[in-house]
Amino acid sequence: MIADGDGCNFRVLGPVEVVAAGGPVRFARRQQLDLVAFLMLRADRVVATGEIVEAMWGGAAPRTAGVQVQNMVSALRAALHDADGPLATVDRQAAGYALRITAGRLDLAVFEQLVGRARAAAAPADAAVLLREALGLWRGTVPLAGVRAAFATAARAYLGEQRDTVLEQLFDAELGCGNHAGIVPALTDAVAANPVRQRFVAQLMIALHRCGRVTDALGAFRNARRVLSGEYGLDVGRELRDLERRILLGDNTLDAPAERQRVVVPTPSDQDARRAAVLVPAQLPLDVRGFAGRAAELARLDELAAGAGSAATAVAVVVGTAGVGKTALAVHWAQRAAAAFPDGQLYVNLRGFHPGARPMEPGEALRGFLDALGAAPERVPAGLDAQAALYRSMVAGRRMLVLLDNAADAEQVRPLLPGGRGGMVLVTSRDQLIGLVAREERSR
Repeated sequence: MIADGDGCNFRVLGPVEVVAAGGPVRFARRQQLDLVAFLMLRADRVVATGEIVEAMWGGAAPRTAGVQVQNMVSALRAALHDADGPLATVDRQAAGYALRITAGRLDLAVFEQLVGRARAAAAPADAAVLLREALGLWRGTVPLAGVRAAFATAARAYLGEQRDTVLEQLFDAELGCGNHAGIVPALTDAVAANPVRQRFVAQLMIALHRCGRVTDALGAFRNARRVLSGEYGLDVGRELRDLERRILLGDNTLDAPAERQRVVVPTPSDQDARRAAVLVPAQLPLDVRGFAGRAAELARLDELAAGAGSAATAVAVVVGTAGVGKTALAVHWAQRAAAAFPDGQLYVNLRGFHPGARPMEPGEALRGFLDALGAAPERVPAGLDAQAALYRSMVAGRRMLVLLDNAADAEQVRPLLPGGRGGMVLVTSRDQLIGLVAREERSR
């Protein structure tokens, strides 16, 4: 048997195909193509007959659906044989069916393997090579082309999201390599194709800024704001607003890695020089209008902040059920107390109890903090422990406020605690985070 240049006989990252020695396999019925596509998405896993029926027909399955699945599987087995033997097998298990494909023959599996290797790569240049290879497996931008079964719409959206995420990672790697000029055309196309994906806009702004095209970088921001507002009724996010501000201020931490000036670390007593030498993040959300009450809680937080100057980092937890105003209290106090933390304020919504999304992984929050602190991409190590250690090093000795909103549990919060002295961490959660702190500040 043979496959073409990418070595994959089974393809879902574009038009669905199964390639044999004589060329693409022709299926007698369209539903056979739909079935093999669905099984490719779940290759090497047992898929129950009921799951196949739901995938093929949704809520409109005929009474004979189970029999039809059996017949399609039999026809599929026959179609997957070429002159050299079976391209793959469809095994019957007690719980359903499993499509077994030789390693390296399914484009989706190879794509995922390459992306995993890129994430573990030690250098941006190595990651970029692997990510380009992964994206090279895509034939066009529409996965599962030709499939019309009920499962296709959701699966297509999921795979498209995966592709866009990997494209973001590739652009980050290229920026980390200093290849900003080379990716401006691709970034421009990505923004045009995905106008609501603001990460692409941010990457384009950074690339243009590094090319010395400051006016174009700011123009990209204004265009994004116009498109989002005029066509989608949305506003630009905090990341873009902060990036525009940094470009306007000439923030040299946005420069390419090789162009960044060496930061001179001042003595601990020279606080003004220290703040001038490092990026001072200001990530707090807007204050809540008309906030009133909670005088006792605000006074207690003031007390903790006052004691944080010479002691170990203070940790306060605002606990309460949904809707009692935990975030409003925390943001209002943080805005009021921001001047007491002149080395910066970090904020993240950990989505611990968000109804429509999974809780944020600590590593994702850490990477956001490291970016806000000006860490060069090539300096950020792989692995949660190493990233947490770099984070602690970057905030050591700095009087900073860290607001961790909507935390799920103590394990999610613990890697985000800066340690050291002089700072303060304020956490909001529905969970009491027992074991995280000795004292908790609760809102009920």
